[in-house]
Amino acid sequence: MEKRRDEHNHSALRPEPLPLWTKMADVAMRPLMFMLGGFRRDSMQETHPWHCQRDIDPSLIDPALTVTTNGETDELLPGRFSFLFHAPGLVGWRHYSVLQAKPPFHIGWVVRERGSGRVKQSIVHRLPIDDQYVRMLSGPAHLETEFFCGTS
Repeated sequence: MEKRRDEHNHSALRPEPLPLWTKMADVAMRPLMFMLGGFRRDSMQETHPWHCQRDIDPSLIDPALTVTTNGETDELLPGRFSFLFHAPGLVGWRHYSVLQAKPPFHIGWVVRERGSGRVKQSIVHRLPIDDQYVRMLSGPAHLETEFFCGTS
């Protein structure tokens, strides 16, 4: 992700701020999320529905500023996602990509079916990331994910 940022695309992708109630819910859920994340000390899993600004326009993303990952395996949760996908401390997905960008930034992703290229999900995360690294799930083998970052 250490690529030059294209300002005109990122301003169009800037997420809306989070309301106060979502911040309160995040604080209340933090111990549970720490446990579900396998007690890891790095950034906690915070991809709750209210953190995701969905259905962004993938054409606004500069392809030169994306990193594409191919899923690694369909061994777990084939063909569908559930909340357990985000719980490596239980039976969740353990395949990650570590991305680096200049903080603060917002991470976003576009998930496509491998082969057809059909968009299954397009999201920009509403929480700013203040670390230079972010650990993102790679996904199952039948999907590919384009990650991008935008300025806060």
